[in-house]
Amino acid sequence: MNVSIAVMNTKGGVGKSTLVLALAETLAAEYKKTVLVIDSDAQASVSSMLMSISSLHRLQSEGLTIVDYLVATVLNGHSAPWSRYVVGNVSDVDDARSVYVMPSDMQLTLFEREVSKGACASACARPTPWRASAATNSSSCSPTWPRPTMPSRWRRR
Repeated sequence: MNVSIAVMNTKGGVGKSTLVLALAETLAAEYKKTVLVIDSDAQASVSSMLMSISSLHRLQSEGLTIVDYLVATVLNGHSAPWSRYVVGNVSDVDDARSVYVMPSDMQLTLFEREVSKGACASACARPTPWRASAATNSSSCSPTWPRPTMPSRWRRR
């Protein structure tokens, strides 16, 4: 039987990453479960707890994080095998070697903004009774703050 457990809280510093790490290693070591941790936090805290910083940075630079998977599948519309973005044998607990992680990246925030821009653009393009045309009102969807530049590896190909 497959079970999914999501740990989420919008407040920082409440122990989400520590709880995920404890759950993953306990399920692996004590209950002999294979555990996949999907780190969907831009701070990549769980990823850095399960992997060395140098390994995490290498994966981030090679484009092998959840962000790169989402860019390939969501922004670029490619089919990408999710298993390519998963790293195994990441726990330092000997009995918890069946913990796997799909690491995160600080670029996740930029990805969220790119997706939001697309959602905003499509919302502005839909005709509505109070919107005469998308062209005259498209500026209402654009936020007033400057957006960071999208990394070149994300560009649609």
